[in-house]
Amino acid sequence: MLGSQTLTRSGLWSASDGCTSSQRGDEQILYYAKRFTFTLSVDAEVTIDLSSSRDTYLYLLWGHGTAGRVRARNDDANSTTFDSHLSLDLIPGDYTIEATTYSRRSTGSFTLTVSTDIDEPTACGDGEVRLWNGSCSPAGQRVYEFTMGTIVATRDIARSAHGGKPSVCALTVNKLTALMLAIPVHELRRTSPSPMFLGRSDNLKQNKNNKWLYSRATREHERRAHWHAGVGLWQLDIWGPAQTLNHAERADIRRGGVGVAEHIRDVYCAQSGKTDWAEKVYRPWFGCKDYSNKDNGYNRDLCKETYTIIYDEDKDSLWLSATAGAESDGGVQDRYCVWSSQKPPVSESGFSCFLYDPARHEGNMDVDNVDGTDSATNPNGFTPLAAAFISLTDPDGINAGTKYAVFPAANTGYAQTLIKAVPKNKYSRLSRLGPNSNGWYVNNVDGRALYVREGSNEECGTSGSATVTVCEWTRM
Repeated sequence: MLGSQTLTRSGLWSASDGCTSSQRGDEQILYYAKRFTFTLSVDAEVTIDLSSSRDTYLYLLWGHGTAGRVRARNDDANSTTFDSHLSLDLIPGDYTIEATTYSRRSTGSFTLTVSTDIDEPTACGDGEVRLWNGSCSPAGQRVYEFTMGTIVATRDIARSAHGGKPSVCALTVNKLTALMLAIPVHELRRTSPSPMFLGRSDNLKQNKNNKWLYSRATREHERRAHWHAGVGLWQLDIWGPAQTLNHAERADIRRGGVGVAEHIRDVYCAQSGKTDWAEKVYRPWFGCKDYSNKDNGYNRDLCKETYTIIYDEDKDSLWLSATAGAESDGGVQDRYCVWSSQKPPVSESGFSCFLYDPARHEGNMDVDNVDGTDSATNPNGFTPLAAAFISLTDPDGINAGTKYAVFPAANTGYAQTLIKAVPKNKYSRLSRLGPNSNGWYVNNVDGRALYVREGSNEECGTSGSATVTVCEWTRM
């Protein structure tokens, strides 16, 4: 998170590291590049300078990574230099700087300097609340809390859903953000809810097929090896756009939230001018239903009313305050995985997977009574909370697209590692994979155990990496 400061980074463009521009060239025409990310929590004036003995080219992208749209670009700062320069006012959010060259396959060193100028906010008065963008709310204005990571990421995917346009069918970026964030207020009923939130209401009272979510389809033992059906701020479960995503991807606003933003955009635009638009927009979410309003068909007015509190139509602004937590996924941790019948060498490349540890969440989530309260005599109780597990999607082979939650014995304290597997395009309640056709494996999948490490393929594939602890594969 950047404050008022100046940061300088040196780098090297080379062919050996495989890093190329996401904006210039293609697989045959290569421009070497390096990327840097930063986050702003308030409005700021940002200056970026890229200097080198080579002819430089500079890009600034929305969001972290290469998927965001270009916010600004520059070739030459002026007619007397080949260095690049950007100076612009930026709103709170995530950004990526791509430092590359004007000429293809150009190698050499460079220096990147980023300066930010942020006005120190004045103190808020009595009854006022510090808002996420550094300003103060009017006295007495109701303000909802979310982590800064939630607000920034939700605004970013709302902007992407607009295709970079300021407004679509009178739906601005802030308006779409408010429509989205009204949902977890009622779906999760927590202040500053965590993007890692795991639903705990999918018991046998709700659906008899929920038994397949419990370890080996029994509620009596190994309760903390539990597949949570509802995941994240929008409790993504059987809803179409989320069906192919694993737990970590559903928790990540920048992955799971994309379908939510596009759904709300499309339905809102189709219902423009109609009085019952909220019923259509919020139909996928039971938390939005007003169960006290039976005469009106239990409409979705709860989320509609919250949206009108979050969003200031006159100023196109958000009444939101930010709490600690900068991650769009609430604290899910990156890992690398490989399926193998024996411990792989350090040089073995793995595929992307994730450590989903509910004890290490940003924001608030339901972590009380981890063993749950549901039972044969209380089928409507809360389900157990999963112990830390590895979330992954098989990248290739006959199981490509299969989603897994792997519960290591070291985390649960059980005698064996328990593995829930859900095939591609199948719902978790309908999975019957495994030797006993209950959706679960024990210790391995078809003779292959899961090995996990923290170190990336890049850092562990170099000479001397055998001595780096994070490069050792650990069997789950």
